[in-house]
Amino acid sequence: MLRIVENYDGTDREINEALARVYDAFHVEERWCIRRLDASDIERWFRDTSPGENALCFMGDNVAGFGFAWQASGSNSVWIVIDASAPIELQMHTARSLLAWARLSFERRGIRGVADLRCGFWFGHMHRMMTDLLRASGPEISWGTLMVYQGGTERYTAPRGYNIRPCSLADVPRIVEVVNAAFSGYEWWHPISVEDVSRHIERERYLLRSA
Repeated sequence: MLRIVENYDGTDREINEALARVYDAFHVEERWCIRRLDASDIERWFRDTSPGENALCFMGDNVAGFGFAWQASGSNSVWIVIDASAPIELQMHTARSLLAWARLSFERRGIRGVADLRCGFWFGHMHRMMTDLLRASGPEISWGTLMVYQGGTERYTAPRGYNIRPCSLADVPRIVEVVNAAFSGYEWWHPISVEDVSRHIERERYLLRSA
């Protein structure tokens, strides 16, 4: 039987390690933009939340998922993470339970209006599952497309004063500085490190545009 535990304060290292494993498995479909977490990351997340903003979902003694429900700058947001290694029936039950908790959390705090739901990589397994669950309930589902690949390749010419070259490990400190500066104003952003970027540079072939 599932049980919901609210207002976790991030002080139990064993639970933090379990939450980090659930998070890492949940985001395996978007490894290109998400770094792996450890217990200290989880501790910071939950330590910094306000009462009523977080909940853990347990199946027995095992973490089945967790969620956040918060309001920032007039926007309501819900973020749900589910154990991707669990049977699909348990995943769906966990999703329903955390969605119900998020709605109750907003109602108890007197928060009204539309809530944005974050639930994994677009068109990934978790996103599709959550979309199916919500579609049955009738909420509006929307998305946007930044770019569409039309096929084929074209020669690219860099703007005047810039050049294109392969990234190297020597570029990593500056990449870390630029990316963290660009996203540091967002509440959801967790700074990347030299080690994070170095792992990606060593595994993938990236191009760098520089002045």
